[in-house]
Formats: sequence, structure tokens, C-alpha cells
Amino acid sequence: MTYEESTKAYSNYIDEHRANVEAIWRHLEPLCIGTFFWLDDCSRVTLDCLIKNHDMSKSSEDEFYGYQQFFYTADDQVKSEESFKYAWNHHQKHNRHHWEYWVMADGTVLPMTGVYMLEMLCDWGAMSLKFGNLPSDFYKQNQHNITLHGNTQRGVENWLPLIDRAVRAAKETRA
Repeated sequence: MTYEESTKAYSNYIDEHRANVEAIWRHLEPLCIGTFFWLDDCSRVTLDCLIKNHDMSKSSEDEFYGYQQFFYTADDQVKSEESFKYAWNHHQKHNRHHWEYWVMADGTVLPMTGVYMLEMLCDWGAMSLKFGNLPSDFYKQNQHNITLHGNTQRGVENWLPLIDRAVRAAKETRA
């Protein structure tokens, strides 16, 4: 694969992921109206903006190359785990929808703001569309590696059934 082809392949991956995040949100948003999980208008508008701008940093100079060369290595490139780790660290520390953002250097864990927790769950839902599982499956398998504030953990566990429903609905829409 040429460098141009690998760059295009990674750009396509970013576009697909962002479209999947939006698809999950489109199916989740109606479930939030008139249910126990109701969102106020301000939170819904904020979340809508976050979803539309999801993962924009992956196209930045600080992230693009590290991801591209690690996952879509061109024939003439050297795969660098260090470059990828730099990009991943930058991504999670500059995007509040990653739980790692909320873990301080001293180990203190802060509660995630609700809209960022929901963006994270939409992100997990998008990955579920890609890999054919459900966010609740991902959470059960990885919970021991995810550090959440107690309030955030309860929120995640309360929202997972609706995120799973949104993923199922998105899958049906594509079928």
C-alpha cells in the first residue's frame, strides 16, 4: 500500500467512525424523550454539537500520523508504537468523551459530565457497529480496565441498555 493509499484508508476509517457515532445518536436521541433517561433541551443540543464534532482531533497533526502509520502502515513506512502511543495519549487527554480524560495524574477520578458520558457511550456504540457486538458486552469484558468515578459508573450502567437498543436499531436500519 502506498503512503497516499494508507492515508486515504485511515481518513475513510475516521469518516466511517464519525458517521457511526452520529447513527447511534440518531437512534438514541428519541429514546431520551419521555423516558426515565430524559435529557433537557440544553443537554440535547450540546450533545448534538459534540456528536457532530466527534473525534475531530484525529485529523490533527498531533494524532493523524501516529494512528495512520500504526493501523494503516504504508509499504515504505516503519510502524512506530511510540508515535501511536503519543497520538493516543493526546487524543484521550484532549477529548472529554474518553474516561481517561477524567483521571488525574495523581489517580484522582473525577465524575464525567453527563453529555461527555453519553458521547463516550455513542463512541462505544459506533465501535459495536464496526465489530458486531454490543456496548454492554464491551463494558463487561473491559470493566476491570476502565476507571470511572462511582457516579459515572452508575450512569454508564443505567444508560447501557438504551445504548444497546440504539445499536440494534442502527444495525436494523443498515440491514
